[in-house]
Amino acid sequence: MAKLLKYWGYSVNQWFQLMLVIDALLTLPEPLEDAFYNAAQHIEDEHTMERLNSFQRVRLRRERQAAEEIGMQKGLQAGLAQGIQQGIEQGIEQGIEQGAHTGIAGMLHAQLQHKFGDLPDWVNQRLQHADTAVLQHWVVRFVHAQSLHDVFES
Repeated sequence: MAKLLKYWGYSVNQWFQLMLVIDALLTLPEPLEDAFYNAAQHIEDEHTMERLNSFQRVRLRRERQAAEEIGMQKGLQAGLAQGIQQGIEQGIEQGIEQGAHTGIAGMLHAQLQHKFGDLPDWVNQRLQHADTAVLQHWVVRFVHAQSLHDVFES
């Protein structure tokens, strides 16, 4: 309807007045608000720019730019907050994994040392460089091991 008002011969002032009445009476669902706004803005821009002086056009342009910048800032802040939250969650997860790994390696080292005495350097090296799944496998093998080789050999 907003587009048709122009084509039916309504003046710009009449168009603005009718748009105010329509706006006051009509509450559009959110998905339609953007489409209505874009259509009305297109028609409004054609006629409004003709009636605005240079100062008003510059002001309007600056206001639009300021609104865009505010929108970009809000988007940036929301993205930054989400990134920080994800970073914290990943850090906690990695910390838990590293803590579990360190705990398993330390416990296995203590058990091996208690059962077999002083450990050779190669055992310490293997314990330091093994991932958590391998350490867990060695813990299970330790239970029945008669020697260090029984724990670490396949």
